[in-house]
Amino acid sequence: MSNYDYLWLDAFIKTQLIEVIFGSLGLYLYYVHYCARSISLWRTALVIFSASSITHPLLWFYYPRLRREWGLSYDEYVFYGELTIFIIEALWYALILEVFRGRILIALGYSCLLNCLSYCIGLYLQ
Repeated sequence: MSNYDYLWLDAFIKTQLIEVIFGSLGLYLYYVHYCARSISLWRTALVIFSASSITHPLLWFYYPRLRREWGLSYDEYVFYGELTIFIIEALWYALILEVFRGRILIALGYSCLLNCLSYCIGLYLQ
């Protein structure tokens, strides 16, 4: 494995830990406490894990190619990459998680929250 692959693996593990723990526990506690309704913690965690598993390699392995081809700055690369990722993940959540069915704006907000959280905590942990 190259150094870049190790950097990706480190970032992938951190992203999964942050998004799966905060995302699934947050939704679970919100629905149990405020809605007096139960949702499957494990199913929610699996959906969040699968969403990041699909999108994280896109940001690390596909978008750098686009950055070179389109001549994007690092800030543009991060902006467009994160924007794409949070939209894809929101659509995934809206399709799979019953708590977001028919609520694409809420799924977009939740995806944005999780991605911002993992990005900021990831920067802090570096």
